Amino acid sequence: MCVTVRAGFRRQGIAQALLDAGVGYAAAHGAATLEAFPVEPEPGRRVPVSAAFVGTVGMFERAGFDRLAPTDATSGRLPRWHMRRELTPS
Repeated sequence: MCVTVRAGFRRQGIAQALLDAGVGYAAAHGAATLEAFPVEPEPGRRVPVSAAFVGTVGMFERAGFDRLAPTDATSGRLPRWHMRRELTPS
């Protein structure tokens, strides 16, 4: 899931709410596992808008995803992680 939040509405938790809703939707429709490849921001620095659409590691961790391994991929020159969340059927 990629998300772009319009300027003026960022940093209000909208992307997190969309991710949480997506997880709920997937679980309600029988998904067993979700995987993601978000970026890892540099400490104390904001993620460039051009890289933020894939989400951040912290955002996915708050949604219950676990880090599996770093990847060789980047977005906006930031490293991307392979993350997974196991779902229980509802």
